Amino acid sequence: MNIKKQHHTPRFYLNGFTFIEKKKSLLWVFEKETQKWFKSTPDNIGFIRGFYDVEIEGNKNIVENFYAEVEKRVAPIFRKIIENETLPEDQERAEFLYYITLQALRVPSIRSMMSQSIDLLGKILAERAILNKDVVQHILSDAKEGKYSDISSESVNEMTYEDMVEFVQKKRFKVVPSQSHMVASQIMLSQELYPLLWQRSWSLYVLKNTKTRFITSDNPVTLFWKDEKRNDGRLINSPGFGLRGTEVSFALTPTITIIGDFKGPEQRFDADESIALKLNDRILNSSYRQIYAQEKAFS
Repeated sequence: MNIKKQHHTPRFYLNGFTFIEKKKSLLWVFEKETQKWFKSTPDNIGFIRGFYDVEIEGNKNIVENFYAEVEKRVAPIFRKIIENETLPEDQERAEFLYYITLQALRVPSIRSMMSQSIDLLGKILAERAILNKDVVQHILSDAKEGKYSDISSESVNEMTYEDMVEFVQKKRFKVVPSQSHMVASQIMLSQELYPLLWQRSWSLYVLKNTKTRFITSDNPVTLFWKDEKRNDGRLINSPGFGLRGTEVSFALTPTITIIGDFKGPEQRFDADESIALKLNDRILNSSYRQIYAQEKAFS
């Protein structure tokens, strides 16, 4: 059976941001496109149908099951962090940071940026390819013979070299990577990102003496410069995870957030409203389409 609701923001994680109303666990959702708040259950948000569909030996749930197993292992570690207000060590720390790594990469905002980059690169390569007439004519010949599974021979049957040049120069095409390529790339990138998160010093920030609460989003792992003047608020201009002078933050619950940087000892801090507002602003700027909160954070 194919799993239809494939969560990029896990339900067990979103459960930590819910409140109880009429025996139901709900949370507030802010839709950026409509600028409207609404209530929902974790089951009905944070997913895209078919987001991880990659069929291997007749099974389309391979990737979804992989993420489910990671979530199963890390859920009790989350509970220990929340109960003890301390970060894990040794193997539990490794599993916790591996989850953060995957969470940073499995979201639709990363998929979208990767798709845009591939499309841009494809157009650049196509513009270079049309400079060589022999190469283009060879490609056209193969396409007309049906040697490319993703190009219909009928669509290029009458196309000439000059037609191809015009087609490329006017960018009448879009390079669309396959679902399997995107899913595999997001998982493989974890091998590069995980060591960078492991090298960071992680501190716990616990809200005290304030009614303000941390929020989260469909892109819950944020990366920003520590110097706020260098942040322009656009996700596409986010710095790299390996750069010094940056902070990675992740809200575990409405009252607990972790922050990782490359300097200083790991500590536990009592956080005030100013910290909450700063980190919430980062969440707002890095979110893709939705904000999730225990309370309406703004109007």
